Amino acid sequence: NGSPFYNHLANMFDKLSSMLSENIRIKASWLSDKYTFLNSNNTKIYQEVWDLIIHALEMSKTILIEYTKPNEEKMSRTVNPYHIVMKNGQAYLIAFCHLQKAIRVFALSRINRVQILEKKYTIPENFQIHAYLKAHFGSLPEEVEHTVEVKFSKKTAPYIKERIWFDGKEKLLENKDGSLNLVFSTNSLPEIKKW
Repeated sequence: NGSPFYNHLANMFDKLSSMLSENIRIKASWLSDKYTFLNSNNTKIYQEVWDLIIHALEMSKTILIEYTKPNEEKMSRTVNPYHIVMKNGQAYLIAFCHLQKAIRVFALSRINRVQILEKKYTIPENFQIHAYLKAHFGSLPEEVEHTVEVKFSKKTAPYIKERIWFDGKEKLLENKDGSLNLVFSTNSLPEIKKW
């Protein structure tokens, strides 16, 4: 709830339930109080902005967006929308920016207006969204790649070892005192700062 697609999904499930037989069975354990799902707080996205971007994605049409970064003036960008990513309660548009002539990431909560243009586009064959997201550690990539080294205490080290952090491309350096250094490359320092 609170996201721009909630109403669409709610309507869809209402239509589905009206078409189904009344003799539907579900496992009682699905309703158990032993399961909890914690959601992140969603950012505010204009419903019209969401609907227009979704339509442009489906029709492969270029859009003109009015975008506002925090503490900055509004700017206009012409972009080809490639993909929408939901992460930590925020929706991001991954798109090719005509001005920068490169792929950029735009937070949907910062898009004030959208105009769908008549121009159609084709996503390049060499663009793979999953590879893009892995390479950029989340959905907030920068242009520069950074090498980061984080030191964890002896007490924390076992938890670090049991996880695959960056598709297995990270390095784990064990120290004599039992502490551990995690070394990796990233294009998103803001994501690392959340640690």
